[in-house]
Amino acid sequence: MTADLPPDVGVHLGSPVVCRDGRAGAVAGVVYSPRRRALTHLVVRAARGLEGDVVVPVEVVEEAEAGPA
Repeated sequence: MTADLPPDVGVHLGSPVVCRDGRAGAVAGVVYSPRRRALTHLVVRAARGLEGDVVVPVEVVEEAEAGPA
């Protein structure tokens, strides 16, 4: 996944998020930089017994495709 996503590529709420070290959780929100005109971070509802949401830079996200979490 790149930080400079084309407009036709969507990240959907609830989609599973996989990072370099495995499944991180599900998309709970996004952070978009209007200055850079790019998606910069995903807000991830944490998996693996972690509590709350975490903000993950898109550079470490391997996959965040539409589908069940």
